[in-house]
Amino acid sequence: MFPNLSEKTATAELAAITPLFCSGSAKYVSKAEDAQWVKRQDLLSQVGLLPTGRDPKSYYTNDFLPPASAMCACK
Repeated sequence: MFPNLSEKTATAELAAITPLFCSGSAKYVSKAEDAQWVKRQDLLSQVGLLPTGRDPKSYYTNDFLPPASAMCACK
């Protein structure tokens, strides 16, 4: 998709964004957690981007993720 991107740059970019995947006490890279989504929903509801009172699971699914044993754990 990005033929001019070097491996060095791509590796550096991934290293820079990986902490974002593990923010908010996430246990695994890219795995959504209900508690995190409740906070996101509250914040986004305050600014009118999401309705209040919906089940957080209505916004995401982890059904397509590998088992926890195969996922990258957050440090």
